Amino acid sequence: MADQIHSFKSNLRRKAVKSVSNFLQGIEKDGKLGDDLTDDHTVHDLDVVVNCDDSDDLMRDWNFDSDCDDREGPSEHRPDLADDLVNWALEFNITMVALTALLSILHFHHPNLPRDGRTLLKTVTDYKILPVAGGAFFYFGVLNAITGLLENVWMKLPSRHCLQLQLNFDGLPLFKSNNQQLWPILGLLKEVGKCPVVIGIFGGVCKPKSLTEYLRDLVSELISLQSGFWFKGKQFFLRVCSVVSV
Repeated sequence: MADQIHSFKSNLRRKAVKSVSNFLQGIEKDGKLGDDLTDDHTVHDLDVVVNCDDSDDLMRDWNFDSDCDDREGPSEHRPDLADDLVNWALEFNITMVALTALLSILHFHHPNLPRDGRTLLKTVTDYKILPVAGGAFFYFGVLNAITGLLENVWMKLPSRHCLQLQLNFDGLPLFKSNNQQLWPILGLLKEVGKCPVVIGIFGGVCKPKSLTEYLRDLVSELISLQSGFWFKGKQFFLRVCSVVSV
C-alpha cells in the first residue's frame, strides 16, 4: 500500500513539473516572463499544475488497482471453511447431531455454510436396498467404508502399502417380540485400530438364506481391489487378514 501511494505521488509530481515547464516555455516565447505574469497567469498556472482531469485519472487508476489488490490478494489462498469442517468431523469422528448443532451456530456468522451436517458431508440419503437371500440388503462397499479411516493414516503410510482388513459377520436381534434381525458386514483396518465400519447390512426374520448372495458384492469388490487402488496420490493394496463369524 505504501509503495502504491508513493508511486501515485511521483506520477502526479512528474505531470505537474512537465505542465509548469511547458507553460513557462510558452510564456518565454511570447516575451511575457517577468512583470507581465499576473494573478490570472498564476491562477492559470495552478490550474495547469493541479490539472484535475489528470489527477482524477491517476486517482481512479490508483483506487482501482488498490481495490483489485484488496479483493484478489487475501482470497487467493483463503482456505475453504466447509472443507476444513469436513476434515475435522471425519478426523475426530464427530457425530451428526453434534456437527449439525455446530453448523446451526456457524450459519449465523457464515450464511454460505449449510445448516445440516448431512449436507456438509454430502451424506447419501437415497440408499439402494435390494431383496437378497430372503431379506433386504444394502451394500455400502469396502472402499467407501474405509475412506474415512484412511483420512487419518494415509500420510503415515508409504505408497504401495498393503492394508490389513479384518471382517466380522454377526447377527443382531432387533426386538424381543419378533424375529427381526440384522446381519451386518463389519470391517476393521489394523492400521487404524478400534474403528469398525459398516460394509454392508442385511435385515430379515432370519439369517441370510444364501451366503453366495449375501457375500457376492463383497467378494467381487475384494477381487477388484487385489490390483490396488489410489488414495491421495498413493497406491494401496488390501488383504483380508482374518474373518470372524458367529
